[in-house]
Amino acid sequence: MAVLMNYKPRELAGLPEDRNVYIQEFFEDKVLRLDLTSRCDHVGALRVYYQRYLRDLLRSKQSREKREIGDKHDAEGESPPSLDEAPEAETTGTDPLNALAEAGFPPIEVAASARAWLVASEEWVPIFVAFSNCPDAALSEPLVHLAKRKGIKSQAYKAEKLGFNWRGGDVAGFAETLLGRWITGSLGIELHPENSLLILGALKILCFEALTWAEQQEAAE
Repeated sequence: MAVLMNYKPRELAGLPEDRNVYIQEFFEDKVLRLDLTSRCDHVGALRVYYQRYLRDLLRSKQSREKREIGDKHDAEGESPPSLDEAPEAETTGTDPLNALAEAGFPPIEVAASARAWLVASEEWVPIFVAFSNCPDAALSEPLVHLAKRKGIKSQAYKAEKLGFNWRGGDVAGFAETLLGRWITGSLGIELHPENSLLILGALKILCFEALTWAEQQEAAE
């Protein structure tokens, strides 16, 4: 942390948050992960990895800004696409939950995994999922308003990190999001087009668990 706080790559100039935010998230996303096999043997390599991470964030930010400019709607007042509508799957006549069970992913086990994932995630994750993305359109709170109400910084970046912006296209990008890692790592569902129905079922179950969590939070207040 000390090494990177004293390192000022030019990429930081194009990013909105203070450098300590990106350093913290760099360690969370790229260093403190048990599934990584790469090594970092000296501070020079650490700086290189960190700079690459910032470049990825910058490209993501620029890509997001281009999409927002091209959008005819007011992005400030909209909610992200519903999680359980994300995969563009042909679902006519097929129950995603039945598809999960038939593929060897019992819904009761997926639900247990979803609950564990919500509990183990950072505090903002279940808030985003339960209050903005999973409710019906009439009840969904626009993410920008939710983040302001809950005092959550970097809401656009966090939404992308979570996987809110996936619409079934960039599979490699979605695989690196928190949702993508849950689906592939915890559930063991591969992100292939033929598995879209399974992914849809998993996200529906996640939404049910998230909404249940939200009801419990509101009852406790």
